[in-house]
Amino acid sequence: MIRKGEIAAIAGERRVYDDAFIEIVTETDAQVETRLEALVSLVRGKSVLHVGCCDHVEIIDEKRRNGLWLHDLLRAASSFCAGVDINAEGVDYVRKLGVPDVYCADIVQGLPAQLAQRRFDVVVVGEVVEHVDAPVGFLRGIRNAVSGPHVVVVSVPNAFFLENFENAICGVERINTDHRFWFTPYTISKILSQAGYGVRDVRFVFRGEPGGYCSGSGARKRIVESGPALRDVLLAIASSDGGAVANPGEFDLGAPERVRQYETHDIGMLAADESIVRALLKRVEDVEKDREQAYVKLSEAWKAHDAVAADRDAAYAQLAEAWKAHDAVAADRDAAYQKLAEARKVHDAVAADRDAAYAQLAEAWKAHDAVAVDRDAAYQKLAEAWKAHDAVATDRDAAYAKLTEAWKLYDTLTADRDAVCQKLKSTSIELQETVDALSKIKRVCMDA
Repeated sequence: MIRKGEIAAIAGERRVYDDAFIEIVTETDAQVETRLEALVSLVRGKSVLHVGCCDHVEIIDEKRRNGLWLHDLLRAASSFCAGVDINAEGVDYVRKLGVPDVYCADIVQGLPAQLAQRRFDVVVVGEVVEHVDAPVGFLRGIRNAVSGPHVVVVSVPNAFFLENFENAICGVERINTDHRFWFTPYTISKILSQAGYGVRDVRFVFRGEPGGYCSGSGARKRIVESGPALRDVLLAIASSDGGAVANPGEFDLGAPERVRQYETHDIGMLAADESIVRALLKRVEDVEKDREQAYVKLSEAWKAHDAVAADRDAAYAQLAEAWKAHDAVAADRDAAYQKLAEARKVHDAVAADRDAAYAQLAEAWKAHDAVAVDRDAAYQKLAEAWKAHDAVATDRDAAYAKLTEAWKLYDTLTADRDAVCQKLKSTSIELQETVDALSKIKRVCMDA
């Protein structure tokens, strides 16, 4: 068994301990604090370099409104605070907000010229290491870039976070998809040691409020409070020179204890120290009691889990049926969409013909309107002509009446004429006969 205080020394050794058991929790880990509270307490009154100072642009304003933006908190607590970040968009946005001493730089390549000669007491690397491909090289780059002795404070996701085990039981993983690593107290100590830092302390802290984000139900809250290793964030503190720290009086975090190695299962101790053995056995007994209580709670939790699982399976069955119904509806919908697409094609063709017909109709109406104007003028002239016709017709009727009377008179006169002519003819004949008779008489007289 390797004690927690010995982790730094073991992590810095070249020797490999296969299947090592490492103590990761001590009495001091029972302290409940959030990541922000711990970081602020470590930088108070000091000169600080904040590596990875910018969040995603879309959440900076909200965090500032809620008093949760780390860079603001570090600036308020420190004597001086500068920030560097490789995210150019984030740096530009933060500068526009009026935040001073923020620079866009890849710290592995060195600090910006404005900060190259400045001494920093503390370098804060919050939630960054899990995002980089080569964490040892990244931390070594920070150590080389920052001149003078300093303390580096690194916060990373804790691999032992309670929710990870709960998710694993359910067969799922919850993670930020840009993360490359989960860390344990030993692995974060290992990469810090390989980067040239001397690890002074590793703490378990909460990302959010202890009563909220990672505690959940009352049972989970009690588990997390009694088991610090199940909290969601690791906070590692290390010094740049591997031993002494900047302002040593203010960072008195304890020195590594003597390394003791115990056999893995029989707890036989290579270093002969009865007091340690007795204390260790007492701790084993306490752990056994706690474990038995934990088994009872775990059994109850499993029962609750099984009940939930049954409900979940029923819900999955209902969901499967719903998906089948959805797929059937989707097939009908796709067919309807296909028919609608064809109908739209027909509609578009008809619409094109309709538009052409509308154009022709508009032209026809124009011609109709022109004809209508001529027609109205013709109707006007026709009305006038009818008036003239009516007047002429009246005169004509009067003339016909007079003509009828004249014809009647003509007929009467014709009849009288014919009678007169007949009498005249008779008279002429009689006269001729008289003349002839007189002529005879005359000849007779002459002859006589």
